[in-house]
Amino acid sequence: GKWWGGYYGWRWPHGSVSLLEPLSVAGMNAAALTGDMKHLDLLRSQMDMLWGLRQGEMVPNRHYDEGWRDFRHPHPMFGVYLWATSMDEADANRAERGWAHELFDAVNPAYSSYGQKTAGGHMGFNGNTAQWFRFMRGQWPDYPERILEANLITIAEQIAKFRSEENNPLTMDHYRESMTIHMWQQLTPMIIEGLAQLTLGGPMQLANAIVQVASGADPISTTPFKMAEMAASLFSFNKRFKGSVLDKHQNTHQPFDTHESWGGADNVTDFHAQNLFRAMHHAVHANGATGFDLLNGVANEFVDYHFYAKTGTISGQRSVGKRDKNLMIVISREPLHERSLTVEDLKTNRFFVLYFSFYKQSGASEWKEVAEPLRNMVRTVVQSNSFKNFMKQDR
Repeated sequence: GKWWGGYYGWRWPHGSVSLLEPLSVAGMNAAALTGDMKHLDLLRSQMDMLWGLRQGEMVPNRHYDEGWRDFRHPHPMFGVYLWATSMDEADANRAERGWAHELFDAVNPAYSSYGQKTAGGHMGFNGNTAQWFRFMRGQWPDYPERILEANLITIAEQIAKFRSEENNPLTMDHYRESMTIHMWQQLTPMIIEGLAQLTLGGPMQLANAIVQVASGADPISTTPFKMAEMAASLFSFNKRFKGSVLDKHQNTHQPFDTHESWGGADNVTDFHAQNLFRAMHHAVHANGATGFDLLNGVANEFVDYHFYAKTGTISGQRSVGKRDKNLMIVISREPLHERSLTVEDLKTNRFFVLYFSFYKQSGASEWKEVAEPLRNMVRTVVQSNSFKNFMKQDR
């Protein structure tokens, strides 16, 4: 009958994570359903209470008959989830206080960190919420490369693990100790934390969570210029590509790092040709695709070039039923789809990126009001002398 006892209470071996994690899940889902950030206050109050009981930079993780015990480093993860939901600087401060640099300044590829040095932890190869937060706060510019490298290594290790004789379902010992309820997590090759963080702009979900918080999607925080820059980096296979408004700006070409399991970077670019670039070409030329309605006529007017496109719709202000329309167009001198494609092919190709963002001017599913002005802008670009001269040049 003690308030700190019972299953998954303050005295449970997991400690504070047993309380803070469900409070995070409940608060984030309630905030998503109602838009009211007051639902995060209960989690905030418990985090602030533990911080108020700290000894130095360590907070209590469990409560016994003798009082608060088991002092550990506060885990930034709960503050990160608050901040990713609210975008409140006070919540960012909650994530940053008591930061343990030796634990959170490097990528953590481990399956689990429960029961270790922190009041909080992860399970299922999901241990880089704090590290992603550092990147989002501008403190770790190399994080995208580091997390993707780590994820690729772990994927290769996981594939080797479940293909091993030890885990052969026909001969393995199904009663050995490691055959636990979590074995499907321990053997999975689906390591997607870095992919989710870098494509959605949010941390991976907590255990048992429903909502996926994508910070930066509402409001939109990535500028059209940055989106165009990323497209140029992709289509040139140049991880050092930087956009500039200066005429004399020059980019040094440095191909993306590729894991050895690809068997060479050219296999990656070939994969792009058969899949990504093919799909973006399909978006312009396949009847029924949004890009077809917008661009097929224009693409047929300029058959010397090859058009690739990706449309996007984001709810920038859900309360009024309007959505932001986004369109990326890449006009290439050489065909890049359904062919053998090398890094050198992309390095020497000439292409032009156009990125359009129509801020809350279009209805939830209609492009019609912007279609004709958009086509006219594309025509003006392609017919200009600067575009023609650029496409004629050699790299």
